[in-house]
Amino acid sequence: MRADYLSGWTTSKTPSLKSGYFSDRLDDMQRRAVRFALETKTCGMFAEQGTGKTWISLALVEQLLTSDFAGLLIVMKNNKETTWLDQSKNLCGCEVTSDWERFKKIKGPRLFVAHYEQAIPIISRMVRFGNRWSCIIIDECQRLMKRSSKSSRAACRLRKLGVYRVGLSGTPLEQQPQDVWAQMRFINYEVFGDEWKHFDRRFLKRTGYGGYKREFKQEKWNKFIKLLAPWCIRLTKDYLGLEPLTHEIHKLDMNEDQARCYQQMKHERTVSLRTAEGGYIHAPLTISRDIRLSQIAGGFLQTERGYYWISNTKLYRVRQILKRAPHPVVVFCRYIPELLELERMLGLEGYKVKTYSGKTKNKAAVQREFQAGKVDVLICQERAGGVGLDLFKAKTLLIYSCSWSSIAFDQLISRVHRRGQEHPVTAHHLLVKKSIDIRKHKRIASKLQTAKKTLNHLERDTIMGEFAIAELADALGITAKDVRQKLRDNSIPKVEGRYLWKNEKDFKAVLKQLGSKADGKTEKAGKVAKADKKADKSGKKDKNAGSAPENKSAKKVGKSDKKADAKAEKSVKKVGKADKAEKNGKKKKKKKDR
Repeated sequence: MRADYLSGWTTSKTPSLKSGYFSDRLDDMQRRAVRFALETKTCGMFAEQGTGKTWISLALVEQLLTSDFAGLLIVMKNNKETTWLDQSKNLCGCEVTSDWERFKKIKGPRLFVAHYEQAIPIISRMVRFGNRWSCIIIDECQRLMKRSSKSSRAACRLRKLGVYRVGLSGTPLEQQPQDVWAQMRFINYEVFGDEWKHFDRRFLKRTGYGGYKREFKQEKWNKFIKLLAPWCIRLTKDYLGLEPLTHEIHKLDMNEDQARCYQQMKHERTVSLRTAEGGYIHAPLTISRDIRLSQIAGGFLQTERGYYWISNTKLYRVRQILKRAPHPVVVFCRYIPELLELERMLGLEGYKVKTYSGKTKNKAAVQREFQAGKVDVLICQERAGGVGLDLFKAKTLLIYSCSWSSIAFDQLISRVHRRGQEHPVTAHHLLVKKSIDIRKHKRIASKLQTAKKTLNHLERDTIMGEFAIAELADALGITAKDVRQKLRDNSIPKVEGRYLWKNEKDFKAVLKQLGSKADGKTEKAGKVAKADKKADKSGKKDKNAGSAPENKSAKKVGKSDKKADAKAEKSVKKVGKADKAEKNGKKKKKKKDR
């Protein structure tokens, strides 16, 4: 990590920013994040959901506003209208638009806001705009994770444009550290290079059948973090002082018909319908089978003619939770049939219910009604409501069903547990025993743990101003392995399971303790080494002095012996030639006589 960043982040006061609507309303941590982006120019702002990424980004735009400012903001389609366009109206002296033709005609400071689906078709026009871009910000940049996707390839074309480039994401990792590569290709392609084969050869190893899978080399972990940390910043919700979030897991049993359908689909990939119409449902592919298993665990089966329910187990548990849980409540489900059935059941129970899905027309109005306390239960589809919604007025979160993605799961939690939440929140997870729900839950927990391991390093090494082994190694001029050994020898305790010092005073105390002992040892070692060198030199001189005349005489003797041997060989050859000539002469005489 760079020393200038360490010295900047350890101070209690962040350097002042220019006054503005957003800049004046930021807290200390958010100001530090803006300052970090201004200094690095290209950074990954990996801030958890609910820590204010929108305000940080718009405050950065505020700081960069000049007469020729031209900014590009690529966001998710769901929150373009409700969040970004609505908030960006408060940018003083900057015209904001989502129409490309109008953007080109604007004279003066301007900001173009587009969602991914809108930006990809016109990416060539954006590239031709060239170096006139002052700032390019991509929200939810985890969409760039798959390097061959349209979004990632489009962002790659912008990697050399714009003086400032910022990638925003609360969940940049899902499975392994290599998920960051495609995002860093846009943010700063010089960190890991803009060609996958170089990163692959350096940090990954081949695994699985035929070597098609890639696994991160754990021995490269420290090098990976060292390259990544100077260009990324991590903000967590810990500094917000939110009320605690508790998770409550409900494991439910299947009824007889539900268990029959689940086992048939799992083993035979075919389910026979016990209805008046009858029929079968087939799932020949593994991916389609897993979708069917998720539907059965949710209590329904989707057919060409519609859907029908085979179990009300989860629905009954939702009813029980709502009777004792504090309101308002947010319910997330994956499939539309689940959303519709929940709306019908809870409406009959007398609750004020609203739904939020891809078909919802006035989404901003639904959000305002819920935040105003006019709705008891808001039922959201996972894909539509997982991004761009502020639902911090909710006191209870209920996850009816979800996908395999840990990123989507983290987004659901963060809709409720975020800045502005003033009450403790309980998240209820409905899982069916011996079903695909249990596998999903374990997989998501494993992915979150992997992501946390990487992102915690970014938080501690950049934004919190903490010191770790890397800084000690740089200060002492030795390797990290030697530093760890010295810490163990001196019985220096760990903090949170690792060697970590949260302020400069503690760090200097440890450095002084290790440095003084290291200096004493090095002085002794230096004296011993010098004495050994002198002894070696004197020994070599004595050997050389004593053996010099002997070597010279030996060389002379060797040369004379070689000359004598050469003369003897020549004489032998001459004698041999004479003998051959005599023999040949005798043979010729015998032939003549005959």
